[in-house]
Amino acid sequence: MLNAKQKRNDTSSKKINLGQSARSFASYGVVGTPGQFQKLPTSLLESILGQRITSEKKALSFLKKAGGFDWSLYSPILVARIKNKDSTYSYYVYDGDHRLLMFEIVFGEDSSIPCYVVDFKSTQEVAERFNQINARRRTAVTKEQQFICDFYAQNKEVQVLAQVLASVGLRVADDKRRAGDNLHEVPAGSSDPAISANALRECVKVADNGNAFYRASKLLKHCFPGDNEVRSELVQSLTLFFKLYDTSFAKTNMRRVKDPFKNFCEFFGAVKATQSSQQELAELWKKAGGRVHHKEKECIALGMLEHFLTSPQGNMLKTHFNLLRLEKLIKG
Repeated sequence: MLNAKQKRNDTSSKKINLGQSARSFASYGVVGTPGQFQKLPTSLLESILGQRITSEKKALSFLKKAGGFDWSLYSPILVARIKNKDSTYSYYVYDGDHRLLMFEIVFGEDSSIPCYVVDFKSTQEVAERFNQINARRRTAVTKEQQFICDFYAQNKEVQVLAQVLASVGLRVADDKRRAGDNLHEVPAGSSDPAISANALRECVKVADNGNAFYRASKLLKHCFPGDNEVRSELVQSLTLFFKLYDTSFAKTNMRRVKDPFKNFCEFFGAVKATQSSQQELAELWKKAGGRVHHKEKECIALGMLEHFLTSPQGNMLKTHFNLLRLEKLIKG
């Protein structure tokens, strides 16, 4: 058995060997130039386009927990400096918005805060850095906040999705309860009902350039005019439903049913009148459709279709809609 001295020597030897490892590493260059530590008046500092709404409640909670502004807890905020055409500078906070708010609460709005100032060429470049920093933090930003910042960073995918949002009359918002302010929503300035970034991408994928997403959005906005959002599961299930049964909604030569889509909208409105919210409506049809895990939108669509085909508006259309299409999706 090794004594304590031998163990120490053995451990020390291993550390030396690890330090002298023959493992080679690729050489890396340097990106950009070092910034400078400065104290800047808080009145000079702006939020970058698309940066999340700073929560006063969260800032106050941090202060309360720390017993005040604790210098040992908070590093200088990161500030981007951009030179304007008239040779003046604009300063944008791209990491440390809550620290800035806490500083202003404690020291006042006319105070100067320690910053690490880095030169940038454009706000687009700053927005990209904001996302790079916050992508590493599991709780830092929501999918919606990252979507908005990607929009101002000229991300190509998000630019295309922004056009889709404008066409269907929806928005991705940092806070769905707030009116558009040209900073915290896409499209900029929009106060349309909000949709989650994930639901938006799923609806666009399912619709595949068709009008299914447009129909789903229009129907929900018509039936729930006071809502500030469209529920993710419901808008996805409607988009899937309208995509799968696109040809089934074509006008017919039937004497009693000329326009199946009009009949479905009447059915949807009638059922909506019996439910208090989009969530209740989704839960009603999800349960009827079997409530299969990870198949929520398919189950809602199936429950909705079964309900429609037994309703006064849809019972003449049973031969137009094949339930097997949805049932196969759920089982698959």
